[in-house]
Amino acid sequence: MGLKDLTVIQETLDLIKKHRGEDIDLTRIPLDDKPTYDLLCRADTAGVPQLESSGMKELLRRLKPNCFEDLIALIAVYRPSVLASGIVDEFINRKHGRVAMRYPLPQLESILKETYGLILYQEQAMQIALKLAGYTLEQADNLCKIMKNKESKLIATERLRLIKKAVRNGVPKEKAEYVFSLMGEIAGGLDKSHATIFALISYRAAYLKAHYPIECRTALAGVGL
Repeated sequence: MGLKDLTVIQETLDLIKKHRGEDIDLTRIPLDDKPTYDLLCRADTAGVPQLESSGMKELLRRLKPNCFEDLIALIAVYRPSVLASGIVDEFINRKHGRVAMRYPLPQLESILKETYGLILYQEQAMQIALKLAGYTLEQADNLCKIMKNKESKLIATERLRLIKKAVRNGVPKEKAEYVFSLMGEIAGGLDKSHATIFALISYRAAYLKAHYPIECRTALAGVGL
């Protein structure tokens, strides 16, 4: 997220205040604003940080986000390695009911419900390691770092460790192996905490564009105040 993006947002707010007399507090705008999601669904996102690329516009049209959680997920998974895994297509199909939502294990429902049964975030992988294998937070964080850095020897060691611990906790070995492979698919993705910050700034910019298009265009053009 560049300083230019934040500057454009601030200049838009300044223009709104100057010409309309409205003092917009972006911390108070609703996160379920229909005009904003309509704009996102039609991918009218020129000037909206994180959502301007042709690839992202295509995903917006396909996903048709209608809640803030969808936007977080989209930003988190828009990474080459994750896109190549096919998990994004699965996410879109599950959201629209074209593919049934299911969980790798019933005990993972509370962790994966918000992402339609899929592992999309590093935080989810950490929670799974805690729940299935009794990892500590430090161990789970280390596991995600190893996966992200693609340290094959260490990944192999962690794989054996997690599966062994999960089996001791009553998880069938083949299920534990499957879940570990799913965790590895999102290693190149963005963690949810960072994706949420980006999504919030993107949403705020989209909200301003949906409700104050003239001021947005003026700020983007760099016309000044």
